[in-house]
Amino acid sequence: MKYFLILLFVIPAYSQCPEVMPEGTICLTRSAAQKAVETAKELDATKVQLKTEQQAFADLLKEFNNQRVINAEQAGRIIELEKNAVEDRAEKELLLKSVKKQCKFFSICLF
Repeated sequence: MKYFLILLFVIPAYSQCPEVMPEGTICLTRSAAQKAVETAKELDATKVQLKTEQQAFADLLKEFNNQRVINAEQAGRIIELEKNAVEDRAEKELLLKSVKKQCKFFSICLF
């Protein structure tokens, strides 16, 4: 619709603009009308591109937050495994200390 209105002003623009324009009207040359149409098209394209980039940014932010959650879960699992390893070592040391060698005098101990 806006292109149609601009074209309505372009057609009479081939003639010269009068010296004094009636109030509320403007004289629009063909080149100015073409530039206005190009600017409107660029503006529309820029709006579409902006929406696309905003959606891509929102998707990346969502994926980033998901990766943070996954990273926190993995870190928790690693901490749990390290804790289990420490407990296992402590239990092993306790068992080794509690077992005493029972060797008789002048005998050979195998363990």
